[in-house]
Amino acid sequence: KADTPGCTKEGNAFKDLNQAYSVKNVAIVGASADSIAENKQFSEKFGFNYPLLCDTARAIPEALGISSRRWAVLIGPERNIEQIW
Repeated sequence: KADTPGCTKEGNAFKDLNQAYSVKNVAIVGASADSIAENKQFSEKFGFNYPLLCDTARAIPEALGISSRRWAVLIGPERNIEQIW
């Protein structure tokens, strides 16, 4: 859930990782089942420097075989998924 202690910790960690990966042309994209308004407020509150997508239908985790309510996907320069958290 957006703006909970666990999600905030993860979001801030991805913010730090994004700075390191962006110089290597690698993007971090966060995604969650929270609403657009919840994610927008959450992202703005903590100054996330990566996209935080909304997937209220949970289509992304279903397609990737993820059962968590929170996840992030590391996409490499060739636009391949490198890692899923």
